[in-house]
Amino acid sequence: MKLRLEVLSPVTISCSYTSINEIYTVDYIPATVLRGVLASVYIKEKGISDPMEDNLFKEIFLSGKCIFGNLYYNEASLLPLSALSCKYNSGFIPDAHGVKDMVIPRLKNDMKCLESCSCCNAPMDNFRGFYKRERGCFTKVEVPKRLIARTAINPMRETAAHGELFSMEAINEGSFFTGRLYVDNGLKDKVSEFLNSREVRIGTARSRGQGHCKVWVHDEASTDNLIERFDRFNSLVGDKHTYFSITLLSDMIVFDRYLRYCSNLTLDTLLEYLSVDSTISNNFKLDFWISGTRKISGWNSAPNVSLPKEDVVAIEKGSVFVFKSNNPLPEAVKVRIISELKRIPEFIGERVTEGFGQVSICNKFHLEFYKEMKE
Repeated sequence: MKLRLEVLSPVTISCSYTSINEIYTVDYIPATVLRGVLASVYIKEKGISDPMEDNLFKEIFLSGKCIFGNLYYNEASLLPLSALSCKYNSGFIPDAHGVKDMVIPRLKNDMKCLESCSCCNAPMDNFRGFYKRERGCFTKVEVPKRLIARTAINPMRETAAHGELFSMEAINEGSFFTGRLYVDNGLKDKVSEFLNSREVRIGTARSRGQGHCKVWVHDEASTDNLIERFDRFNSLVGDKHTYFSITLLSDMIVFDRYLRYCSNLTLDTLLEYLSVDSTISNNFKLDFWISGTRKISGWNSAPNVSLPKEDVVAIEKGSVFVFKSNNPLPEAVKVRIISELKRIPEFIGERVTEGFGQVSICNKFHLEFYKEMKE
């Protein structure tokens, strides 16, 4: 299902805890924020004293049958960490000097072509953010934001506190964000009834009129074609070995066997969703990756709790992991590989019901922007 959110008043979702007089917002709607707000609305609306005794609450928010994905601005897609552009005139052609992806050149041992811009010979730099395709052209998507000045209130005099002016960055009203909502067929009608035209308040400064949003959902036909992307990925690499990539569309939380936070995605994590003697487990290994980590903070707004959540270390969204076969594989085996890749769920790792761990196999960005680079 497709989930759509309209911003009716400025929204600020703080990046982290801060003690300075400037508060910055993330430029997307995290699934964990929206899910927590909707759970709180459900509890208040139904007047539930113990949510664990409500079967529908448990099915929607706790069972894993309903998974919220991150919402990105104006139906944009996330740029992977492998994206590069000109350091001095970055952006997509024809507005700027173009964007290149480093995954396939790295597999072809052709990294020299990424050292400088093909238009001005300037060095290449990381290219972060969101993009979308309109009328056959790619454009970078900027989330409209502004700064709002506020002053703290003196609790004794109920007037503006002297010397306590601060500013908040906020997403402008009138913005639209879209994402995916994964629901079991038996729950679709109930979830749609609860969510459609639902007005909620998210983020900070809600008591001052900020964070007013409206959400609704509708069915959307799946257009995923893994076979086509897998075949094209390997044909562009042109190697006798077989490859597949996994790109993170949201932050991922993964533990190793000692319950330590992982900074990369290993084959062991994928094998949790495959059989021990699968073709992938016997023939593949992690070849290279482009990744980062970030600290995830949060606030637990459950009834009678209202405490900060424990900080966790997550693999950053946009990270790319490429797996390579140990030996050349016959075509018949590749059919089994695709079948096994289809069994890997779209969300893997920890806290998937909150939108963490969304993955894309052989993401189309790696295919489209290797072609642009060649041209």
